[in-house]
Amino acid sequence: MQKVLLINPEESRTIWTLSGIIDDEPLDLEMIYTVLKNDNIDVKIFDVQRDAPKKISEVLKEYKPTITYINGVVKQVPFIKEYNQLIKKFDNSIKTIVGGNYAEYNYEYLFSDDLDYIARSYEPSVITDIVKYADGVKIDLSNLNGLCYKESNKWIINGIKPVDINKLPIINREFFNQYKETFKYLDIKPVAHIRTAYSCLNKCEFCYRTMLNCGEYTERTIESVVEEIKNIECENIYIIDDNFLTNRERILKFIELIKKNKINKKFISYGRVDFIIKNEDIIKQLKEIGWIYLLVGIEASNDKYLGKYNKLISISDSEMCINMLEKIGIRCMGMMIIDLDFTSKDFKNIYNWIKRVGLKRFAMSIYTPLPGSKLYEKYKDKIIVKDLTKFDFIHVVAKPTNMSVLRFYWNYYILVIKLFNLANKYGTYDYLDINKWKKAYTKFLFKH
Repeated sequence: MQKVLLINPEESRTIWTLSGIIDDEPLDLEMIYTVLKNDNIDVKIFDVQRDAPKKISEVLKEYKPTITYINGVVKQVPFIKEYNQLIKKFDNSIKTIVGGNYAEYNYEYLFSDDLDYIARSYEPSVITDIVKYADGVKIDLSNLNGLCYKESNKWIINGIKPVDINKLPIINREFFNQYKETFKYLDIKPVAHIRTAYSCLNKCEFCYRTMLNCGEYTERTIESVVEEIKNIECENIYIIDDNFLTNRERILKFIELIKKNKINKKFISYGRVDFIIKNEDIIKQLKEIGWIYLLVGIEASNDKYLGKYNKLISISDSEMCINMLEKIGIRCMGMMIIDLDFTSKDFKNIYNWIKRVGLKRFAMSIYTPLPGSKLYEKYKDKIIVKDLTKFDFIHVVAKPTNMSVLRFYWNYYILVIKLFNLANKYGTYDYLDINKWKKAYTKFLFKH
């Protein structure tokens, strides 16, 4: 009988971490937990952050797994490799599996003696089949979607095809319910995650997530989405699709069913500027059914960079969107990019624009070409960082065009401190100790 340990590694080991501000439910691990549970397989989730101060060595001794599975994004890959080494050192007979966003396109980087399988697709039944194979069931590994495995110490790479999200089961929330109070988004707590689609219909130049699920967009029926929301034991729901606001008819159906089922919950989701300004009536209805936050890809403070990113919007569209959401009463979290082409003037301009338009909530990401993407190929001769933990959107990983790395960090530091002060003036983050976070950020940046 196999025993499967699913591991959710930490996101950072630096002094600067969003832990305590944004703490996400490990939805992908819970999906695998669900399909294994449904097949009566002994399975346990170990979340490094939530189960602290327990260490992986203690969990291995207590649970004695025969198979482990770890997934993660690019910045977690060094931790994933480290855990696999520890697992094999503890017991070399344990079969190790890695999956997640990074694995889909960067599987060759993961090849090692400490790893037995790489699950590249979002088809959780692949993990179930590996478990059954370990139990002696005759399964042809070459038929498993996107699987990489070894034969005579040589890696075999299966073809990969997109997954139909409607064929996936409803998430078993046992783990979430156990740790419910630890999951949050800013001032909203607790928060349960739900996914209604894979990939994205839009193809923004900088975005890695448009490539996921083989780059094919697939969405769930709204009926199944609302049914799941109705049964989640949590009053706050974070829809983690890359863009929930994709189709007017689909959103109207969602609103209709939320009302029909008398669901009284609060919601957070991503949405594009162009949809928001063209569908004010829908945005007002979303507010009525409980929308708190819309995370909006504002990205830039001028049309030059919006064109570069293929956003297909103008700066006037962004300003209209911000004003509309402010008027309706939905909090706009503006997602902004600090471009590698920035001059000192660009840093000043983005601050002045944010202040002028009254954007009260903002997230600043340094332009980061992620491994496996076309953008990475475009910038590969300028990449200056090998440590994958630095691909976290707050480090400079490629050489800036118009200044030194040190000068870029200095301008970034000044911008962020000014934005902290602006947020403090608005009272946006009254639930946080702003001075504490300013000090942590200062200490972090001066180390780089």
